[in-house]
Amino acid sequence: MQDGDSGSDGGDHAHDPPAFTLGNGQPEEEGEPGGVSTAAWLGETAYHMYAVFDGHGGKSISKHCSQNMHKFLAEEARNMPEVKAGGKMSAWAGDLFKRTFHKCDSTAAEAVGQSQAQGSGSTAVVALVGGGHVAVANCGDSRAVLSRGGRAVPLSFDHKPERLDEMQRVESLGGQVVFWNGYRVLGVLAMSRAIGDHCLRPFVIPDPEVRTVEVGADDDFLILASDGLWD
Repeated sequence: MQDGDSGSDGGDHAHDPPAFTLGNGQPEEEGEPGGVSTAAWLGETAYHMYAVFDGHGGKSISKHCSQNMHKFLAEEARNMPEVKAGGKMSAWAGDLFKRTFHKCDSTAAEAVGQSQAQGSGSTAVVALVGGGHVAVANCGDSRAVLSRGGRAVPLSFDHKPERLDEMQRVESLGGQVVFWNGYRVLGVLAMSRAIGDHCLRPFVIPDPEVRTVEVGADDDFLILASDGLWD
């Protein structure tokens, strides 16, 4: 996979160089989630990436994610032999997403400025669809839900500070979850994982949780949305 213009003309992509194309809706106002839709070809398999990034404390981090997450995904995929070898998505999706999210986070300060990376952040819910599978990576409280046979199947779980395993993780590192107009890490942030928010490290982390499922005939559609829809 590589970033850049696809130059797609609807021809036989198996003979084209792997490519990423971007069509994104970036946030225009603070608090408005931005999104990304991309397509890529790896050998004869087409992959499509969809994402929602919901910023807090400003839109700079969500904009950084919407402009760069797909590029970082392509770069990291090129460096993973198991991806290039065409292995099952379940074998490499977790590692690929973790590398990609960490790269997006580690480049935030240079991209948007140290103060913004310290004091603002963004959720990230990203879906990679292809090869008969869908992999969802989530960091924060945006959410992915699959419609399967008329039933709602959650493919992500919110990183809320009151979630028992997240609360235990924060407290094991010496932090606190404080109830202040809702549960918040150190009484500040109402989620326990995010891109950015560097002032809350090591308690708020950019590590995604990843789930991979096989796509079947009963699967109708996948919804990615911020907490503005779900809460």
